[in-house]
Amino acid sequence: MEVPLSKQLEQIVLRFSQAGEWGDEQKAAAACDFVRVLSEPVEDIDATSTVAQHVRVECERLLAVVKVALDPSTSSGQALLDHIGLEIPSIIVKYIVISPICEEMSDDIMATLCDACSSRELYMVYMGALDLYAKSASIPFCVPLLRELPTILCRITRRRLGFVKEAIPGLLEIARLAVEVQVKTSDVLDKLVLLAMALHNLCVQEQAEEPMRQVVGIFALQLLAISVKDHRLENMPVGPSMVVQLFKLLSFCKFSYFNMLSGNYLNDIVDFATIECGFGNLEVQEIKIGAALAVYWALCHDEMAAVGNENMEELRDKLRCSQNAIIDALWGVNILLNQRKGSWYLVKKGVDLLLSILKIQSITTETANDIGTDDWPGISLRMVILLQVVEDVIVYAPDKELRQKAYIVFVRIITEVLPAGPRFDVLKALIINCKHSSMVSLLLSCVKEEVAKSLTTKQVTAAETREESNFIGTSVEPYSPFASHEVLNIIELVVRPPQGGPPDLPNQIDAVLGALNLYRFILIKETKGIRTACKDENSEMTVYMLLAMDNLEGVLCRCLELAEEALRQCP
Repeated sequence: MEVPLSKQLEQIVLRFSQAGEWGDEQKAAAACDFVRVLSEPVEDIDATSTVAQHVRVECERLLAVVKVALDPSTSSGQALLDHIGLEIPSIIVKYIVISPICEEMSDDIMATLCDACSSRELYMVYMGALDLYAKSASIPFCVPLLRELPTILCRITRRRLGFVKEAIPGLLEIARLAVEVQVKTSDVLDKLVLLAMALHNLCVQEQAEEPMRQVVGIFALQLLAISVKDHRLENMPVGPSMVVQLFKLLSFCKFSYFNMLSGNYLNDIVDFATIECGFGNLEVQEIKIGAALAVYWALCHDEMAAVGNENMEELRDKLRCSQNAIIDALWGVNILLNQRKGSWYLVKKGVDLLLSILKIQSITTETANDIGTDDWPGISLRMVILLQVVEDVIVYAPDKELRQKAYIVFVRIITEVLPAGPRFDVLKALIINCKHSSMVSLLLSCVKEEVAKSLTTKQVTAAETREESNFIGTSVEPYSPFASHEVLNIIELVVRPPQGGPPDLPNQIDAVLGALNLYRFILIKETKGIRTACKDENSEMTVYMLLAMDNLEGVLCRCLELAEEALRQCP
């Protein structure tokens, strides 16, 4: 009859204790047999395996023998730990899936190993085991390893920062995998948050220098970004408890919300992560997402702002006093709007954050205009990129409310953030590069609104306006391209595409109708003034205007002919 494994192990422990000194071959052989017997029940097991009742009972007995044999208070237990302590962690963790009793005893054995073995050596063993089990089928085996890792890292005194920086990429990879496959997600994330908190407490006790605080802060931002990818959080109005804990770290690490909104400071964080931690594009993206989310929860949820221990009114005041800071803040949200793969959760947060920033922008002070004229071309380019992303939300978002909010954001950025010149340039660039006919029509509506605002309702004679206006026949505010012949160029871009030929009808029908409506609006506003001004044959502007409108009228007639031809072909 086969001897039960628990009895075999008891005999091996007895052999080990009776053997000679450290180098004795019998002692080494007994230690190898101990590892072999301990490995046998879990050799082919994975996290989804079902174990028979008699096997569970035998495994519980086996672990009970292991607990006694590895008692460091006895000389034989300490000797056995010295021999095989570093080989046990990757084996013991597999017992956690057999039964709750096995899981409890496995945790106790892991704690014993953590207390009795060298922290530096255990660190290498644990990281090796985590790398081994960083697969979707074996993620549960990582949980007990992650539980003990904070203790191990905190006990390392020399070059701790190097060990932490070395560990973080592998730990984050496990977190990403757990969220992706939805296996032990909460357990994995909770253990990593506890690790971040333990490092934070250690920094406080030892008054750690700036690099360690930055590493902890970056780790917190990445965990924040990864945690919200858990689809179960979508119905939570505020962040889960783990997010609350991470918020507490950011303040200590001097990652203030204003700093995370301002581009320069965030770029410094990214540079540190890239140079000092060797992070790539994925990690940098997580840092930026985490920063934007932190600002979202702070600005949109007062209870979360209180956790961060930061005066939000001071943040709002800083933004009100700097148009440049507003621009940076809007641009920083771009990272959330681009996260549309699989879920629109982050996009929704991004749109809400944009609305909050624009609410602050609407009450900026007179001293807020700290942007020079030469800076606007670069800013306009950034705003075009941001608004193109918002366009995609308007077009593709499955949620009607989200589309409506995105359109409000779109219009408010154009009308409230950008002055007239850049506003015109941005709208023109968006119209040129937009592939959606309905969106071009909306953009032309924005142009129409701007033209209406630029023109006064009072009609004046050409003689009164010849030196005051670019748009003949009206009085206007100081130069605005929306009150000039440049608007006609925008119309021509739609009805006479730059690539040649007529508009692609019916695919571009919305855009063409929008352009013609704008043209009609201008004609209504300008007819009397233009016809009066046309008598001045020496006016270069008048000649240009007449030529431009004649061209547009020709295109309009051609569009009408095409439309009539299409209607005749309809059954």
